[in-house]
Amino acid sequence: MSLWNRFIFGGALCISSLFIFLNMDESLGFAISRSYGVPARSIFALFQDGTFFALTGADEITFDLVEGGAFCFKFTGRGEIGGKFIEVIPNRKIKMEWNVEGFMMAKEVGTLVTIAIEEGGQTTVTVEHDNIPTNESKDAKLKAWSEILADMEYKLNGPEYDSSP
Repeated sequence: MSLWNRFIFGGALCISSLFIFLNMDESLGFAISRSYGVPARSIFALFQDGTFFALTGADEITFDLVEGGAFCFKFTGRGEIGGKFIEVIPNRKIKMEWNVEGFMMAKEVGTLVTIAIEEGGQTTVTVEHDNIPTNESKDAKLKAWSEILADMEYKLNGPEYDSSP
């Protein structure tokens, strides 16, 4: 088996600085990572001020970024994403129960999103999304998270963003 085959069949795909790891067991899920040239606190600030959640494209956003706190993203005429924050470790990790209704798909309850922030030479953000019920939903979520992480780059490096402490 060639290196290329091992790379693909091993569950990993690399696109530029974006890495996607597909869950190869029976449950549906994936992890996607992207690195940014800013400190972890600048990335966590995007969650605190709601900027990260706005990148979902929701028309109405409410959230209480504390363990046990709730969140709700309403997409007018399309659907709603809501749930609760299971774990919040400033500058390091956010874990959420992620429930989806609408979007012309079956209702989903209890999917799990874990966002890890790891500081090194650059700061890497990894989004793991697990317990997804269908391949169609997994594909839609992978596309959405890829776009959100790419859009985050513009927010972090745009002239309107100030990453000072």
